[in-house]
Amino acid sequence: MFGFIQVGHEKHYYVGKKGLTKTVRYSIIDLLNEINKGVQMTIKAKPENAELTIDLTGPEGNAFVLLGYAKRFANQLNLDFTAVNAEMTAGDYENLVEVFDGYFGDYVTLYR
Repeated sequence: MFGFIQVGHEKHYYVGKKGLTKTVRYSIIDLLNEINKGVQMTIKAKPENAELTIDLTGPEGNAFVLLGYAKRFANQLNLDFTAVNAEMTAGDYENLVEVFDGYFGDYVTLYR
């Protein structure tokens, strides 16, 4: 459990059930840094060849989400999104997925 109480210009925070309290005059970031002292975090760099994947059975498979991805990818690839959008929305969901894959299949792997 974590929280803080403002008393004048001082903030008192508590952590856990033991009721550990301390007076600080800094931001919440300072508080979190003090709580996490000695804890090393590992942030790994994303591999350059990391493959973008979309699971069509999850929330990313929603037609509107796919259209959003298509807009972003079309802009990045200097494609006319209006034409891509018209082609994607000219049929049913399967058509949308096929057209998406046709335009962006070299960059994105779709899963079902």
